[in-house]
Amino acid sequence: MSILKQAEVSREKLKEDHVIFYNTTQKTTHWATQKSAKEQMLELLASNGKMTRDELAKEVGVSADTVKQHLANLQKAKRLQRIGGRAYGIWQVRQDE
Repeated sequence: MSILKQAEVSREKLKEDHVIFYNTTQKTTHWATQKSAKEQMLELLASNGKMTRDELAKEVGVSADTVKQHLANLQKAKRLQRIGGRAYGIWQVRQDE
């Protein structure tokens, strides 16, 4: 695989998992990555599965509606599972297989 093709694949993978910031003030472009809200939520829920949407929103810095949407998407992708009911259930992060 050519270097250009590898860079393209790497860039697409970064777009999926991270927010990308470009610093073009220097001669070369530097990439700095930050974990996406979904990844931050997974880490938080792995350490405390009892967190509420509002707590997640405050920690990650997004709205509660965004958290709700991300939780639904993570469940659909089978990366997150809700065990129990709304009030007393917990979130379980599924490990990558």
